[in-house]
Amino acid sequence: MIKQTSKVYESFEQFCELQQKWIKQEHEEEQKFIQLISQELTYTQIIQIGYGLGRLKLTKTKLTFGNRQVLVFEQQQKLQQQEDNKEEQTKEFSEVKQENFRLKQGDQVGIYIWSNVLTSQKFKNPEAIGVIDRYRKNLRIILEQNCKIPDDNSIYGICLQENQVTYKRHLQVIDDIKQQYEKHPIIQILFGDQDEKMKEKINQNMEFQGDTIKQLNDQQKIAVQKAMNQPHISLIHGPPGTGKTRTVCEYIKQAVLVQRHKILACANSNIAVDNMIERIQNISQLKVCRIGNPARMTDQVRYVCIDQLVKKTTSYAIMKTIKTEIQQIEKKLNRAERREAAELRDKLKQKKKEYFEQQQLAYEEAIQDCQVIFSTNVGSGQFQFQQLTKNIKFDVVVIDECAQSLEISCWIPILKGNKVVLAGDHCQLPPTVKTKNTGLEMTLFERVENELHVNILLTVQYRMNKSIMQWSSQEFYDGHLVADQTVANRTVSDTILLFVDTSCCDFYEQQQESLLYFDDQNKSKYNVGEAGLVQIISEELINLGVQKQDIGIITPYNAQVQLLKSKINDIEISTVDGFQGREKDCIIISMVRSNQMGEVGFLCESRRMNVAVTRAKKFVCLIGDSETVSNDAFLKRLIDYFVENGEQRSAQEYQHDDKIQIPMKIEQVQQDIKTRLNTQSQKQHPHFYNKIENQQIEQNLVQQEQDQNIISQVEQQILHFINSKDQELILKKVKWFSKKRAS
Repeated sequence: MIKQTSKVYESFEQFCELQQKWIKQEHEEEQKFIQLISQELTYTQIIQIGYGLGRLKLTKTKLTFGNRQVLVFEQQQKLQQQEDNKEEQTKEFSEVKQENFRLKQGDQVGIYIWSNVLTSQKFKNPEAIGVIDRYRKNLRIILEQNCKIPDDNSIYGICLQENQVTYKRHLQVIDDIKQQYEKHPIIQILFGDQDEKMKEKINQNMEFQGDTIKQLNDQQKIAVQKAMNQPHISLIHGPPGTGKTRTVCEYIKQAVLVQRHKILACANSNIAVDNMIERIQNISQLKVCRIGNPARMTDQVRYVCIDQLVKKTTSYAIMKTIKTEIQQIEKKLNRAERREAAELRDKLKQKKKEYFEQQQLAYEEAIQDCQVIFSTNVGSGQFQFQQLTKNIKFDVVVIDECAQSLEISCWIPILKGNKVVLAGDHCQLPPTVKTKNTGLEMTLFERVENELHVNILLTVQYRMNKSIMQWSSQEFYDGHLVADQTVANRTVSDTILLFVDTSCCDFYEQQQESLLYFDDQNKSKYNVGEAGLVQIISEELINLGVQKQDIGIITPYNAQVQLLKSKINDIEISTVDGFQGREKDCIIISMVRSNQMGEVGFLCESRRMNVAVTRAKKFVCLIGDSETVSNDAFLKRLIDYFVENGEQRSAQEYQHDDKIQIPMKIEQVQQDIKTRLNTQSQKQHPHFYNKIENQQIEQNLVQQEQDQNIISQVEQQILHFINSKDQELILKKVKWFSKKRAS
């Protein structure tokens, strides 16, 4: 009998109610950012922060087979302006650098007539909605279906657009779950009393097919076999470097070849889906199909996109013939007289009907022989997917990276099959959730693992030196991980773990001032001193013979990423999220946080640090302020492990290097005053606080180290009056101190 523990949700009704509530809260939080861009910022501000582009000349258009319009733009270097008052704005925009462009492949954007943008100073009323396909020398956008813009030599602009699709599909699937509650076995198992359905059906006569199964280790083979034997739910738990996706793909192959199953394979992100396709293609000749917008796919998998597969069908050849006939009729129609025109219109209508009938047959022909169909979780709920698969019954739904997916998004594909195989690791990155204190971070993977205990833990890892692995193994996996002998002792030098301690060196963190952030709590942080240390350590590695492409730099804060990219070239630099699923020989981690209050923020999110450390194969350098970060118990254990099992250096050893820039300690005192005042007063006196900020009293009051006494006086006086209702009195006091400082 499968052991069950207490349920996360008391009832199915509670699950539906809470999920709906949390999803709406999350959507509202996401809306804040879009509203800031669309309502509060001018077009120049949006472009400055990288969420828009202007002066785009449409140079090419074409149609994909799926009837999507593809637009290719070039950015004009010079744009003539007839209105004198817009000359300065255009100059300001022309200075924007491409590296500041934050939009990426797969982002949804609105396309705007540029003259309208200049007139209104806003990105308002887009002509069309599309998805960025690529942005190199040219900008390529694939429009959503049934969406087109006229090619009339206009100049265009683009801006990040609100995407309601995910939100609507999440709400829809809640209704779908309710409707299928009594008849769907997986719903019954997770919300009912269906222990008998969880009993494993052992098939002693099962024989695997192909040679690739022999390349798996014993634990991976057991995971494949158990996934094939479980009738309804199976979990494959893959810690870093243990070959989880490889195991999942071998399961898919064996389920198709041995059990003759039709598989729907999904993941939360497009990149994870495409990664599965590449792995599958490397180990098998299975017939696969990728459904979705081609703009969100990597170049390596577009050849199995449904829009490409249809070109190989017999119906496609017929369509081409009909399309030629349609074009000929349209030419005749342009010069036909009234009586003949009526006949031609009837004929044209009939030919278009034949065309779309053949198009539907082409899609059905392309997909009917596919053994595995790939899509994102949310993508499996789109109209096109439902139309293409309406006559297909999936035997199994496979969801990779399940621990990074919101539970509700997993139910979109799950409802399309009677069995699900979940793969992931809930000890690595959780789903991206903006709202606090909701249950959205509890994933389906973690819930099933806790309640049903049907997971198989992969224990042999093929990435890390054993010293790197051991910390992660002890902290997250009860010491079960084992380093394969091929990687256990891989190194680049005698040092495998290095901790560079910046305590007592005045390497204080700073806050990024940007239009992107609503308040101090949301402002990204950076550390100039640590950035210099990262430069030095990376150069030390290069001098040891490490190639730049084998070095990765990870930091939790976007502002630190931007700072490091401005200083270091040709080395990959990203946040933790950007390195999920990746690996490098050497990893340098900049922790950033260093302050007198010992605040570490989301740096203490243990799963993110697990991902950061375990990206490394041979060497990890951790740079941080031990006094600050040791205030968190988890981070203290991490530092202690590095010190006990590796090498420790003080940042003071590098103080005289010209790459080290230390902000004056006085600036940190200013920041601490501002933070404390913000915490205590902003809620009570927001308008007053804004006046203080606008007066820039920190810059007026304190500039040099010897002014510490004046700072203390100002702080005490402000805190003394902070509860006073007489805001004018407070402002007078501040001005008095300003005059005192000036004298």
